[in-house]
Amino acid sequence: MYPPVRRDLPLDDWSEEKKEAVLEKAIAALSRVHKLDIAVKRIVSPKDFSVNLNLYRGAVYGLSPQVAPWNHFPHRAPIQGLYQTGQTTYPGYSVGRAATSGILAAETLMTE
Repeated sequence: MYPPVRRDLPLDDWSEEKKEAVLEKAIAALSRVHKLDIAVKRIVSPKDFSVNLNLYRGAVYGLSPQVAPWNHFPHRAPIQGLYQTGQTTYPGYSVGRAATSGILAAETLMTE
């Protein structure tokens, strides 16, 4: 599960204790509506996503879903001939939108 966390929390604040506290709150909330039998748990934080997966500011989907569409990266890059697609470009995160960004980048390329 990916419980929501404050996006303004600095990455360096994600200690092992902080990760455990977030997990315990999420498990407590989920256990109120489901019977849980947890055999294995692996806890990762936005800091882990940033350091190990190079995700921008640790956002699991690249950019935060709360980011306005005009703040996503453009399809045309500053490097001539380089075009960008994916969840961090307009129109945003999710499989469908990432696929749409590929279409939009291709259209940008075709208009040049």
